[in-house]
Amino acid sequence: MLNTFIVRAPAGARTKGGDSSRITSNNIIIRARRELSFWLIIVVIDLVWTGSALVYDWPALGHIPFYAWPFIIICPVYPFLLALVWRQYNRRRKPNQYLLAFAALPSATYFVAALIYYPTWMAANGFDWLAFGQIFWVAFYGLQGFWLLRHQTINVNALNLAAAFLLISFVAQYLSQTYGYLDLAGIDRTVIITEYIVLGLIVIGLNQWLRRR
Repeated sequence: MLNTFIVRAPAGARTKGGDSSRITSNNIIIRARRELSFWLIIVVIDLVWTGSALVYDWPALGHIPFYAWPFIIICPVYPFLLALVWRQYNRRRKPNQYLLAFAALPSATYFVAALIYYPTWMAANGFDWLAFGQIFWVAFYGLQGFWLLRHQTINVNALNLAAAFLLISFVAQYLSQTYGYLDLAGIDRTVIITEYIVLGLIVIGLNQWLRRR
């Protein structure tokens, strides 16, 4: 991901074969260290995102039945899953395909959802800086999801399972009105169900595109 730092000898200078090999080895080490540092930084930031979202969402969690948490809770979950994925890359290991699918596809989808939900909420309730800032909050981990979908090959069965989970989550969120986790005040019920239908179509479309790559 990071470019190799290339060391060039001055013009006219002569280098022995051993020197050339040593320079190449140093370049590889420098690149590896930079990549490991990059992944570690992303892991730390994702964990900060997870902890901050958990603190912010904590008052709402008590109103949600425990069995519904996997389908309702969003922001504390997916940065954590992404941190697990990047941690595997940091260790030079291939991430589990199901972890990769459940980290990438929902993160990307909920970023699209944020671009729909928050403007809709502000149209009904007036502009709000906190709601506006939430778009960028979700964008941080949503763009990571899109990057993984774009650059990593993910097992078809894992993608199908993640897509099915998202579709079930949308149904649960709509029927429960998110148990107050998302503020739906002022938003017409027809608008809400339309948004969920659009999101469902986006999930199906993304899944089909990824399977055909």
